[in-house]
Amino acid sequence: MRIPKDLQTAFVDRHLALGLGAGVSQASKLPEWNELVCRLAEQFPNVGRQSAEALLAAGYDATVLATILRASAPGKKEFAELVRQALYRDFPFRPVVGKETHTQFVAHIRKTNPTLHAVGTFCGVRETQRTFLPNPRVRAVLTLNLDALLEMYTRARFRKRVLRTVERAAADASSSRIHSYHLHGFLVRDFTSATRRREAVESADRLILTEQQYFDVVADANGFVNYTLLYLLREYRFLFIGLSMRDPNLRRALHLSFKERIRELLAEGETEETACARSLRHWAVMKKNTPELDSATTVLLEVIGVKPLWINEWADIPALLEALYESPGEHSWVDAA
Repeated sequence: MRIPKDLQTAFVDRHLALGLGAGVSQASKLPEWNELVCRLAEQFPNVGRQSAEALLAAGYDATVLATILRASAPGKKEFAELVRQALYRDFPFRPVVGKETHTQFVAHIRKTNPTLHAVGTFCGVRETQRTFLPNPRVRAVLTLNLDALLEMYTRARFRKRVLRTVERAAADASSSRIHSYHLHGFLVRDFTSATRRREAVESADRLILTEQQYFDVVADANGFVNYTLLYLLREYRFLFIGLSMRDPNLRRALHLSFKERIRELLAEGETEETACARSLRHWAVMKKNTPELDSATTVLLEVIGVKPLWINEWADIPALLEALYESPGEHSWVDAA
């Protein structure tokens, strides 16, 4: 698969980060946003799936429905537990994912979720015949997902932690792992020795699901979500995978970053045309649709500094990542996969 030259250069020069959405986990039967709130609604007799689907069909946003459901829950912890149950309800791998089941879990993901397998493979490189390291060309992972599937898979595949989950401002940095930023919260599935104190490794209290929580993020300009997004978008060039690119928090941050870069380049003496071109510095993997829809999508991405990277089918993502991974000529995909 042909890789855009500027994307390849960003990867070779170690300027690339990954932005991940629900599409990475969907083949493992984890829900996208609307389905998640419908699953949640099933657990509230006063709402129910039928009413939830009717509200969504009537044009209400999923955040509004989440607000109704949150108001019906006894408390924050209870609501977070219901979200966890809805999130992992249909995940087909039932055993607890630990050292005893790592090989089985890796085989399951390889067979059932090629996109997650490819993203996980992209995050590691072989050091010796039996050991792996975090991929030094992946500078960060930013995800809007609540789930821990990528962390689970990379831990099982590489037999070590190559990702350091950053789910709140108090999380410590790691010089030996790739930072994986969970901006909408982080919920683990299994209670194992590695998650003995679940509250220490996840952020059930930091879920961003309701309309009010989205409003609070916008209002808190110096909060974790906003400063993390703006910092990462300035420092690195992102390849977005599995995202519709419609999340308002992400689009707002991309817009602000895009405008800031244009403004500063103009101050340095660049022409407006050159400044705009140089500020188009991120990519989003998008599946081709009709010419009219693709043209509209291109406009809606480019106004926030993102270039579409068109593929024919979602199944093309692994080949895209493999080609990019091998483009520096340093590591073989087969060694990590």
